[in-house]
Amino acid sequence: MKSLVSRAAPIVVAIIAIAVSVCAYQWGRRSARGVTATDGPAFAGPKVPMFQIVGDSMAPTLTDGQVYQISDVREELWIGDVVAIEWDGKRHVKRIAALGGNRVDLVDGRLTIDGRRLEDVIATRADSGQGRDAFLPPALVAVESQPDHWNRSDAAANWLVYGYRNPYQAGRITAVMDDYPTNHSVRRILNPVDRLVIQIRPRAGGTAPKSNPIVAVTFFDPSHAIVATQARSGQARYRDARPEVAGASADREQLVAALDAAHPVAVQLNQHQADRYTLHVYREIEYRDDRPSGTVSYPITLAADDVFVVGDNVPVSVDSRTVGPLKQSAVVGKVVRPAELAQGR
Repeated sequence: MKSLVSRAAPIVVAIIAIAVSVCAYQWGRRSARGVTATDGPAFAGPKVPMFQIVGDSMAPTLTDGQVYQISDVREELWIGDVVAIEWDGKRHVKRIAALGGNRVDLVDGRLTIDGRRLEDVIATRADSGQGRDAFLPPALVAVESQPDHWNRSDAAANWLVYGYRNPYQAGRITAVMDDYPTNHSVRRILNPVDRLVIQIRPRAGGTAPKSNPIVAVTFFDPSHAIVATQARSGQARYRDARPEVAGASADREQLVAALDAAHPVAVQLNQHQADRYTLHVYREIEYRDDRPSGTVSYPITLAADDVFVVGDNVPVSVDSRTVGPLKQSAVVGKVVRPAELAQGR
């Protein structure tokens, strides 16, 4: 994905914005093309309906060419469900963002549902196990995190501090941005993100133990300076971190000095431990509306039989942010799990 320089002259920005809107809309239309049945006509016979994903509007969760199954449309719908839904005579695959009675709003460009960020509502659903069999959680988006992106701070010698090297600014260290690596031809202004995830894995060919370590992880947080958690099962999430009590950690003061928006996370590993593990940074999908269509006037409260859907490829998906709420009767069924092609792929 290519980033635009936000300091361009106003008239140039206006021209680019129009071009970007047209490009993104066309990309989204391609990404939102109807799925294709792979076992005869959709819903024919007793077999579970299967279809093939066409386009990238749900990437990275669902990608072009993958085959999935659809459950019975009569199942109860929940926020976060991935569904096949029809409008304009075509079938699309999207994620439910809101249902009847929910209030959809836009705060600092982010979609909120009843006052909570949409990604947080979906994460609560995922963690609760609600509808686990039919739930496809949003995939994580990989963030560039090479070994030389991690450095020891003089202020916190026992911690490795991550700095995001922005590929669109000649490797300058900036806040982590909402880049989508699959969107190679899309030009847009990128936005900073904060829902980060760290994965700690044994180094290939190393002497690390087979079990994952329990490691202290600290994230930058603008409201509390820093928040802390532990990496268990090899993973730590910003959303699980909590504000540290002042004085509870000898390293707190040093970490406050070392972390900021451009250095958003630190992992407590000494040199010996660091040689045994690799560190990987991901971000959660953050749902935004940076190109309001005018069809939706936020805030909007959905009618009882309405549904508001979005695509996980947020910048390019054509969905309810463009066409407005849809009727729940347009939902064909839930996308529940991957299926293999008849050819055995």
